[in-house]
Amino acid sequence: MYDCSVQHASLTYKFTGKERDSESGLDNFGARYNSSSMGRFMSPDPITVTPGRIADPQQLNLYSYVKNNPLAFTDPTGMIIDTSDLRSTRKTPRRSGRRVKRWLERSFSGRQPEFGNKGNRSAMPRALRSSSFTPISNSRSRICQCHLIQAQSSKCCLYNRRMDHHTVAAVSITGICFSVLGSLYLAYDLLGGQHGPLRLLTRAVTYSVVFGIGYGLGLGLFFGLAAGIATGVTLAIEFNRAARGLDHYSLLWEALFAAIRSFAFGAGLYRILGLRFGVAFAILITVGQVFAYSRGMRPATDYGASRRPRLTRRRFWGTVIRTVGYIATALICSAFIRHVDHPWSFALRVGLVTGIVTGVGATVNPYIEYYADNLPERWLGAFGIGLILCGFVLQSIQYWLALFDVRVT
Repeated sequence: MYDCSVQHASLTYKFTGKERDSESGLDNFGARYNSSSMGRFMSPDPITVTPGRIADPQQLNLYSYVKNNPLAFTDPTGMIIDTSDLRSTRKTPRRSGRRVKRWLERSFSGRQPEFGNKGNRSAMPRALRSSSFTPISNSRSRICQCHLIQAQSSKCCLYNRRMDHHTVAAVSITGICFSVLGSLYLAYDLLGGQHGPLRLLTRAVTYSVVFGIGYGLGLGLFFGLAAGIATGVTLAIEFNRAARGLDHYSLLWEALFAAIRSFAFGAGLYRILGLRFGVAFAILITVGQVFAYSRGMRPATDYGASRRPRLTRRRFWGTVIRTVGYIATALICSAFIRHVDHPWSFALRVGLVTGIVTGVGATVNPYIEYYADNLPERWLGAFGIGLILCGFVLQSIQYWLALFDVRVT
């Protein structure tokens, strides 16, 4: 009588007695699937490093099947090679094998080599308590150590490279902004020429870079980014009005500009000292700047465009008063809002950084104003092309990260 179950078993169980999937043609080895036609596993070995693989670097390939030698070895579980028929390792001395075992104990456990005692055998890693450990020669052990170190270092370099997704998004958005600004500079004539908004944009970009770099070097990247952009944009608006020979804005508008700059400072300090400190600092600085505006101390005071930087007496004393005011504000917020570990040191840092950057900005102000009003049109076009290229480079970073397998977290 014909037995159909025997025929079905012969069709299902194929290579080394493993069950073959009828749809994919892969053999089920328990831990993973193997392709008998390719001689490779479809997934890496879940057991990455064992004493047997240290002794035989040929096993470090996590996708190969039994070291590409299926006539001599088998892999019953899909994880460990069956070396019961391997007799060549029995000729090597046991003493060198014990040395390698002690080195492996220190490497895997991170403890002292007290694992060699029988009483601590239960604390050993499972791989070290395996019976598959085979002794090897002393020279060969050093070679295996080198292979292990190189494999671990290359794996760390490959898989530990990562970048925060907020950083990638910020870089891409910055690139888009650069491309938009560059296109505006290329459309110089369409936007009104010399009387269009590009002079204002030139001032805003220049002052943002100058103040952003200064604040960033003294108080951190985020502080420099927030305070630099707010200071650059508001100063550009005020200087652009002074360059056209018009009177200053009303006190209400000047209070708005002061509030924008002050709350940008508060946002920068929020990352360092918290929300309450940032808000209190911003409010006090706004009050101080509005009081200075009411007394005739404005950024456009003693305005003049010149090829040579200069610092007038009124601007110098305005810088000194601003430095003292920021130091006092930091001390007040530290005393009543949130205690800082070293209040005087922090207050001096905030005041001196603000004063130095303000003094440098006031000194180079005539130079910036001169070239903002007298920059040749062809230079504006070249500047626009440069901004567009920078924008393309920044926007392409996300694709370079994918090309080099950098993980975005």
